[in-house]
Amino acid sequence: MHLFYSNQIDGNEATLSLEETQHALKTLRHRDGDAIQITDGEGNLYQGVISGTKNSGCVVSSIVKLDATDTLPKLHIFMALPKNPERFEWFLEKVTEIGVGEITPLISQRSEKFFAKHERWTKILISAMKQSGRLYLPKLNPPQKFDDALTLDFQTKLIAHCIIDMERKSITGIVRNGSIAIFIGPEGDFTSEEVSKALEKGFQSVSLGKSRLRTETAGVVACTLLNF
Repeated sequence: MHLFYSNQIDGNEATLSLEETQHALKTLRHRDGDAIQITDGEGNLYQGVISGTKNSGCVVSSIVKLDATDTLPKLHIFMALPKNPERFEWFLEKVTEIGVGEITPLISQRSEKFFAKHERWTKILISAMKQSGRLYLPKLNPPQKFDDALTLDFQTKLIAHCIIDMERKSITGIVRNGSIAIFIGPEGDFTSEEVSKALEKGFQSVSLGKSRLRTETAGVVACTLLNF
């Protein structure tokens, strides 16, 4: 059964967005009376029946909450934007499929200048959530400066980098407790000054392996290792 997303669930009725409506009625050719499943992106799964449309979108009635098993990921990835914006979009898709709670684009000394495409990026997250059958929609935050992000409170704080003359632990050996934040640097890596600042704030310096990874690949590898 196809899974859809709606943040408009009220009692036993839900309304799909215009985009979700088009996907349901035009692409998948659903009709009135068809049963579909819906997630609210907050860990809940519902089932209902398409019962018509209105200006705001497709109406789904007879909503019933189903028993569902999904765990809210406690991982928050702070990710510098790669030179190619499409690679960041690939990263968003893959970490959503794997499991991530929050994503914050990170502005560091060597990061690329960019314009946030929040609406487009959110659509990618929703699509990846549905495709993978996950029930939590990652929270996508506005871009944040490196120094400001250092002050946020997490129980486990990690910064991944490739600076050889600075001590690093393997990420697979890190003891993870509660909420986790990991900083992934830009092409050209974090500067030694940035890493030192992070260590002063209680971050642990970690390595993702022997290979030098692309920024977006490093984000996906970190997400995978911290989940499993």
